[in-house]
Amino acid sequence: MSRCLYTSFFTKDYWKPAAALIQSLREYSLDNEVAAMPDTGRWIWNCALKPKFIGDMMARHPDRPLVWTDADSVLRRHPQIFEDGELTVGAGIDAAVCEYKWLKGCKETFSGTMWFAPTPGARRLVEIWVALQARDTEVMDQHVLAKAVELARAEGVKVAVLPVSYCYIFDFHRSERPDVAPVFEHFQHSRIRKEQEVSK
Repeated sequence: MSRCLYTSFFTKDYWKPAAALIQSLREYSLDNEVAAMPDTGRWIWNCALKPKFIGDMMARHPDRPLVWTDADSVLRRHPQIFEDGELTVGAGIDAAVCEYKWLKGCKETFSGTMWFAPTPGARRLVEIWVALQARDTEVMDQHVLAKAVELARAEGVKVAVLPVSYCYIFDFHRSERPDVAPVFEHFQHSRIRKEQEVSK
């Protein structure tokens, strides 16, 4: 059985967080491919590259399950659900994303950490996501992902739900879910980038 390949990309202002991610993956001896990408000039446009990048990685590694995690995340614990849990290849699941219900009641789909099996279903999900994202690069990638998951599930693609510990936002979730120990902790460097763009 092929091991998971952990992947991400980063632009010029993310190289320090990306280096920390790579180091954390190496500490757990996990195969990884984290690539530098040209900056499009806007944070939201950079994010819109995510589905195509994942699709390209799936094409380059057609027999391997892929884990995407944002470049400003860090692995804190062994990612058991990917390595020796129910999301192993052959479990009948095509992909997994975090769909989190906040205490205030709303539900949000996160694209920070995701798992894709080497299956036609996973490729179909990403294909839908790429097509939807290309129509509107001004919409956040995770909002487009939510719609892509909905459409893919309607076609029979099996998309599981990741525990919040795999897409744990360092301050929001620590405040709301202090009982949860993060696996991937996300630091949302994007907040700095968005503030810089607004101030220009």
